[in-house]
Amino acid sequence: MKKKAVFFDCDGTIALSEEVHHHVIKTVLADYGINWTDEYANRILGTTYENCYRILQEDFNAEFTFDEFYNKAIDKFIITTKTMTKPHGKIKETFETLRNMGVQVAVVSNANRLMTEANLRAIGVSSVGIRVVTSTDVKNVKPNPEPYLRACYLLDVKPEEAIVMEDSQSGSTAGINANIDTYIYTTNDIRETQEYPNGVKHIYDLQELIDIVKES
Repeated sequence: MKKKAVFFDCDGTIALSEEVHHHVIKTVLADYGINWTDEYANRILGTTYENCYRILQEDFNAEFTFDEFYNKAIDKFIITTKTMTKPHGKIKETFETLRNMGVQVAVVSNANRLMTEANLRAIGVSSVGIRVVTSTDVKNVKPNPEPYLRACYLLDVKPEEAIVMEDSQSGSTAGINANIDTYIYTTNDIRETQEYPNGVKHIYDLQELIDIVKES
């Protein structure tokens, strides 16, 4: 079926910002005497700060509130992502190519809107003309399919008319459960940490995506 829309995850897919989140969480938690290791970073990849806080309570008996932790993380992330986050491949050119082909583009993230839009600015992709769905906009985040089904609704496309581009187990599970063709586009370092669901496919260059859309 002809593809009419592409939904991109943000962190780890179009923006190389997973390390930024790791750095921010590690720095914030150091103030509380907590050592946040790579093992924990891999456990929360593609999920939410709520999940991070749950782990903090279970493994570290965190006494600070979620709001206290989250607000500090947001403030530090918005400042840090300006200089640390880089685009993953020629994402700006890919967005422009897709739009010139008449294909709609959306960014669908488990981060909140402030963090997501900060990332889009950092990689030089304006949110003007791009639909953005974040954890702020849905009741259930990935791996629930709601964020991708919300994107379908906003862009007025059927799931079979869309493509999902993801990096994480959580996000790709959401894409598969939304009955959308789902592709993994991320760094090899992230691929090695994830157990992806059956049905996903892997691409390694954004030109592959353009070719897939053209051939649909």
